[in-house]
Amino acid sequence: MKRLVISAVTAAMMILTAICAGAQQNGTASKVLTLEECRTLARVSIGNSQNASLVQQGAEIRGSILKRIILPQIAAVGYGTYQTHTPDMGALVNHQIDFKKLSQWQYGSYLFFAQNIYDGGEYRTKRLLNNLAKEAELLDIEQKALQMENIADELYFNALLAEKSLEILKLTHERLQSDLNSIKSLFAEGVIYRKDVMLIEMQLLESSHRISALEIEREKCLALLSTLTGSEITIDTRLEMPSRELVDAVAEDPAMRKIDVRREQIDAGRRLSLSKVLPRVELFAFGHYGKWGMDVFSDDPLLSGMAGLALIIPISDWRTHHRNKALSVNEKNLLEITRANLELQTELKRTEIEKEVSAYEELEKQTAEMASKYRELADELRLMMQKGEVSENEYLTALNMQTQSELNREYHRIEKIRKIILSHRIFIDNLDN
Repeated sequence: MKRLVISAVTAAMMILTAICAGAQQNGTASKVLTLEECRTLARVSIGNSQNASLVQQGAEIRGSILKRIILPQIAAVGYGTYQTHTPDMGALVNHQIDFKKLSQWQYGSYLFFAQNIYDGGEYRTKRLLNNLAKEAELLDIEQKALQMENIADELYFNALLAEKSLEILKLTHERLQSDLNSIKSLFAEGVIYRKDVMLIEMQLLESSHRISALEIEREKCLALLSTLTGSEITIDTRLEMPSRELVDAVAEDPAMRKIDVRREQIDAGRRLSLSKVLPRVELFAFGHYGKWGMDVFSDDPLLSGMAGLALIIPISDWRTHHRNKALSVNEKNLLEITRANLELQTELKRTEIEKEVSAYEELEKQTAEMASKYRELADELRLMMQKGEVSENEYLTALNMQTQSELNREYHRIEKIRKIILSHRIFIDNLDN
């Protein structure tokens, strides 16, 4: 009866402990961090959206400045002069003409007005160049953001590999702990020797050291991720495997689009050079108020003006235009070579990564099969060891091989996913190589 009461009390305490532990675990649930969130944080840390917004604002400001080409141009000029000597116009002729004595002070003002009627397409071409410059700057920002995402991917997968390896080693550690309890019971009964207990204890110690090393590696990767993303990522954070949509997503290399933009800029530059040698039509007018310098008939300020239509035909600029045209052809030929080199580098890198993916996929299948076989062997040897039919070393060897196979399988699986993502995100930094 006493044993029954003790057993009931013990069972009740175990149930209460489990309930409290479960409640505490629910209250302190670990935070989950996905690869998508990690990339977003990496973009935020370098001010990606702010940089893009500043580029947009700069393009709008430059566009408003360009409008001066098509808007009326107005200028005001004022002048004043003093001359020490003035000629006597009356002494120059013998006729009795009432000449006014010229004043030593002369003054006046001009108001100029001009309006382009036809500019040869200069405004339209410069507006296109402004838009292309904006796109090129945005592509530079996107390229830096994608490279930062790739760094975040590398750290994320390193931390994920350490986390998955810890799960495997901790399961093995728990199994060894259970084996140690069984071995101690058999030792107490005199079935086995002390050396068998010591072998399990040494194996547990080695397992603890491996777990500690992986925990340090995981903490290091999470600390680097925290620094990279500018967000606190604690050791309680749990990482998730990337979704299938994220693994299959393909990101275009901005360098390819930058080459297309550069080609469009060269074509636009050629059109701009042509617009400077085409005939221009301008409407102009100016007004003057003041005293003319040699007005000998009146000393009162006069208001005068002029308006007209000007046709401007450049002649010598055609030579410069032809040189610019030849230079643009040369630049486009160099650009085509650069594009071919970029495509070749990308294809070589993609082929290399795809071969690595195939190798990891095959290794994953092999290690999964080996882990399954070693698991069956370790379970069988464990039962035989408890019966004293095999030595402790045989069981521990099989258990180590099972653990190592499971670790290799997890490593190959994660590396395969990492390489698949990398094959969809190949970005060449230097276009000149």
